[in-house]
Amino acid sequence: MDSNQVEIQLPGGRILAKRSNGLVHVRGLRYATASRFQRPTLTENWPSPFDCTKPAIICPQRPSRLNFITGDLKLDRQMDEDCLNLTITMPESGLEQSQKLPVLVWFHGGAYLSGGGDLDCYYPGSLASKGIIVVNVTYRLGIFGFMPVDGIAPSNLGLMDQLESLRWVSRNIQHFGGDPKQVTISGQSAGAHSAFLMTIVDDAKGLFRRVILQSPPFGEVYADNGVEQLSQYAKALIGTEPQSLTTHDLLEIEVKLIAEANHMGLPLAYWPHFGRYPMPDLSESESRVSDSAKTVPVLSGWTMNEGSAFVPVQYENSLWAKFPILGTVIKSVATWKFSGRLFVWPTQEYHRKYLACGGNSSTYSLDWSPAGSTHGAVHCIDLPFLFGSWDTWKAAPMLQGTGAKEVVERVGHQVRDLFAHFCIADDVCAFRSKHFDIDEDFVFEFASQ
Repeated sequence: MDSNQVEIQLPGGRILAKRSNGLVHVRGLRYATASRFQRPTLTENWPSPFDCTKPAIICPQRPSRLNFITGDLKLDRQMDEDCLNLTITMPESGLEQSQKLPVLVWFHGGAYLSGGGDLDCYYPGSLASKGIIVVNVTYRLGIFGFMPVDGIAPSNLGLMDQLESLRWVSRNIQHFGGDPKQVTISGQSAGAHSAFLMTIVDDAKGLFRRVILQSPPFGEVYADNGVEQLSQYAKALIGTEPQSLTTHDLLEIEVKLIAEANHMGLPLAYWPHFGRYPMPDLSESESRVSDSAKTVPVLSGWTMNEGSAFVPVQYENSLWAKFPILGTVIKSVATWKFSGRLFVWPTQEYHRKYLACGGNSSTYSLDWSPAGSTHGAVHCIDLPFLFGSWDTWKAAPMLQGTGAKEVVERVGHQVRDLFAHFCIADDVCAFRSKHFDIDEDFVFEFASQ
């Protein structure tokens, strides 16, 4: 065995991982299996040793609509429908010490259409070095995970994947030096939405103790109006033999369904649905939040110009775009309104309701962008402060401007301290009262009960 490799014995078999700079990195560890359009089944055993030293597979997907903000994050990563895997990053000392480490399980964003847990830009080595184990989850996306098709695909397959990943962590993380009773779940954008949904899903109870929500799109419409019609259209496109279609065929159908959803006025074609397993009915969501507030502390936040990632696409096709001055003003107002309506205001309202229910809730906001940037504190700009390295993010259009590297590297240490402390602290009230000197552009509100 290579001196840079380490063997870990799990109940299901042995795995090989890489170690470097005091960390152990496990990639592509299968947590569940699922045939196309079928519910996932928790992985219990595997042929050993299982090689977890290479880049992991991600769900088949088209280019992200936010590449003009983030750059291409997947960088030709291998894609396959058999993609239910975890990336686990931990201090090497955790394998040897008797005291178990806190765990952070993170769901990537991408509008339930793109992304993957093992992408280089999401490598959590600097975060894990703070004394926690970080688990990045890859789950099914788009037509493979979030399109209900009568008689073919049930709703919320991607959510079921995430739920199975939490079950796997609960059963196995102790063998990596982690404490299954100290699990925090987190995510960004659609991943934050997923983490929130886990707080109101019955089958997720007891699988985590805290939640961090980065830019949760709470303002998105939850109504299922039109979903049945879209589902019937999907059924007609897929036909009677869905297993005979290639992955490419399904991605082409995915595009057609997005176009049809736009034609129908649906905000999103691929989205979790209430009232279908594992989700409760929408009418129960308020009471579920109230119940969650009694036991699950939450840290949630947003970037001040979230809408800069979305409004330009709409604006460029508008009549106002041809007016230089007035058009710029209208674009700015539209960005402010979009940021507030979809992200900022509903997250603030969620925070207030959580406190009113007696819960522990804190919020943060990020208001920074590189000097000269036209994007502002755009959606996703918080990610480089937590994950990856400067080399994995330096080409991102949102970071083009003066002084970006210095700020990301200097402030990133403090932001990671904040997130790790939230996972580690025994007393969340003490966490809320603690002062974090992050930077004048990072505003943290620690509200009292």
